[in-house]
Amino acid sequence: MSSFMKINKEHLTYTSNYCEENAYKLLEYMKEFGDLHCAYVIFVSNMNKSVGLFAQIKGDSQMDHFVIWDYHVFIIYNTMSGYLVYDFDSLLPFPSPFDYYFAHGLRQNDILPERLRRFYRVIHGTDYVNHFSSDRSHMQRQDGSWIAPPPSYGCICGHNSSSSHNLPFYLDMTMNVVGENSLITDSVYGTVLNENEFFEKFSDL
Repeated sequence: MSSFMKINKEHLTYTSNYCEENAYKLLEYMKEFGDLHCAYVIFVSNMNKSVGLFAQIKGDSQMDHFVIWDYHVFIIYNTMSGYLVYDFDSLLPFPSPFDYYFAHGLRQNDILPERLRRFYRVIHGTDYVNHFSSDRSHMQRQDGSWIAPPPSYGCICGHNSSSSHNLPFYLDMTMNVVGENSLITDSVYGTVLNENEFFEKFSDL
């Protein structure tokens, strides 16, 4: 197992409520140890911008640490022994084998109300590092105050990004047809998968 796979997340760059940037910074760290062709960025959301996850640090301890996010982001890395999930905001091990994370951190969509059921945008790590950008305007109120304190470093803008803020493209779960053709795409913004497709892509079961 390479060094970054064993890293203590306490040693990584992290800002609460900025999961998309935490993922970006983790990819930058991973890049120091090799290419990112085995890394995927996962955006979890739906058309309602309201999804349920379990085993989250900010979740309700009386409900298996269940939380409702407008969206969430984590990394999946492909190793010779299977896929690993890196989720800064989870109570589960960092990293966790995909099937363990799915069973305890996601669980089946069917147990959730339909309005909280998840879709997944899957982006190759290299594309994300090259194209992602955020001016953090989504975290500012109309009066300019912050919903949550921003990271101490400057705004992220990938060197191939065409704008200073393309986060909405990653959050849009309707940009390609979900179903039999959804695994085929050349978009730098990735592919939207339903939960069955997502599980089939990464599960070892």
